[in-house]
Amino acid sequence: MLGNHLYEYVFIRTCILALRAIAPLTIIGVPLYVVARLKGVSIPLPIHVIAGIAAAEASFFLFVYLPRKRYLQKHIHVPRALKRAEREELFQHCVHTAAGSTAGYPEGWFLSHEAAAASTKPKPLGRENVREWLLWAFFHAEVHEEQEEWAEEIDAYLAAVEDFTGRPLEEGTLATSRSMRVTLDTVPMVHRPLIWYSIVAGVDHSTALRLWMQGFKHYAPSRASILFPPRLWTPFSRPSAAAPYSYWYRKGAQSSTTLPILFVHGIGIGMYPYIPFLNDLIKRDPGQSILVLELLPICMHITDPLPPRETSLAAIRNLLDTLGISRVVLAAHSYGTVIAAHMLRSPTLRSYVAHVALVDPIPFLLHLPDVAYNFHYRVPQRAAEWQLWYFASRDPDIARTIGRAFFWAENVLWDEDVRAFCRGEGQGVDGEKKRRNFTVVLSGEDQIVSAKAVRGYLTGEEQAESRWTREGGSEEGETEVLFYEGLDHAMVFDTPQRRKPLVDSVSRYAHEL
Repeated sequence: MLGNHLYEYVFIRTCILALRAIAPLTIIGVPLYVVARLKGVSIPLPIHVIAGIAAAEASFFLFVYLPRKRYLQKHIHVPRALKRAEREELFQHCVHTAAGSTAGYPEGWFLSHEAAAASTKPKPLGRENVREWLLWAFFHAEVHEEQEEWAEEIDAYLAAVEDFTGRPLEEGTLATSRSMRVTLDTVPMVHRPLIWYSIVAGVDHSTALRLWMQGFKHYAPSRASILFPPRLWTPFSRPSAAAPYSYWYRKGAQSSTTLPILFVHGIGIGMYPYIPFLNDLIKRDPGQSILVLELLPICMHITDPLPPRETSLAAIRNLLDTLGISRVVLAAHSYGTVIAAHMLRSPTLRSYVAHVALVDPIPFLLHLPDVAYNFHYRVPQRAAEWQLWYFASRDPDIARTIGRAFFWAENVLWDEDVRAFCRGEGQGVDGEKKRRNFTVVLSGEDQIVSAKAVRGYLTGEEQAESRWTREGGSEEGETEVLFYEGLDHAMVFDTPQRRKPLVDSVSRYAHEL
């Protein structure tokens, strides 16, 4: 991530302006070129070349981006419908953990108009506005889809909101605010030109080369799928045992007794930012086995959407079984921690996980509005926010992933889940329960995750420490929270000094059998 100096702001705004200017300039320029040709104007060869590139860019915008912009609005998955008892338990959990939150619950889920936002008074909430939000949050339904048997339950939630906020809801619908409904609102996206995808392709191929040099082999689904920019090495990849996912696998030494590491990356330009981290792990133990799951829909590619949660879990289980892996150290970053949360909340997949390390985790306190607002709704102001806005949150396929497949109730992870994991729950009735360890890495100035709130939630401490641990004793493994004051999202991977505590923990876990 960029910092927030003036020169960085000027740089990122210039880059974004240049990339966004390509489509309108080419749409204007190509007709002018055609007219000039028809009038017999002498045109130098370089202009012909530029005109050809411009025609490709204009065609890509008109015939690929615009149709896909409409297509990507379609709903692709439906989350599992919760039973009433599950919804009530979830609601109570949300209210309990939201107490004292600076984000405001549920006020923070409502976007105020400028006049209301400028007021020093508490944000007004209309009863029907809150009803609409509750229908999304706990029923994944529009207002017109409300069922008669839900009415009593929703009224109880509305009364609870009034009790929690200490003020009555205003009758009717207030035009001054609207709720954030991530998976029902319009998917926001911004065009990126072919030249940008060519840069992505270059980084993708250089990353693949570096992974091969580190001893990784690539595995891809045998079924052809949409993928742009294309990967020239895919025809030579081995068949994937985790379709529809592709992955990289570095098989360690046969004599090694260490646990394999399963790493799941975050949103961005693929595995490029994580190469030094993987290299550090390999340097610690050249015989270390490492498995990297690829999430191409969040890697700035045009491709198929991520599969539903159950499909993903089945694919991961089949992958581990095929490779003969019964226990792994699970490490994940950013959006990859959502996949990790799915595994940890699955009684079956949890039994495969020996220890965990989550970096910049998304799932904690996901019922609060911070992640949704910061990634999906915020109007950027600072340099780092503009970088996130254009190169991540407004990428069409990334935006579709968040706006049509990110169901908070499926993705949330509670401290109780961490403690249950550390106690060894979910390892099977016939298997011996073993103490398991859990590391969480937080960046103090994370512009996506409310790192300070997550740190307080997990540690119960007001004062931040660079390293906090909870010793579980004989019945429970250790929980470790590493807190990097002053760092933004993903910055922990930038230097060897920052990576070292994370590498220490993951490498230690791999050697704890």
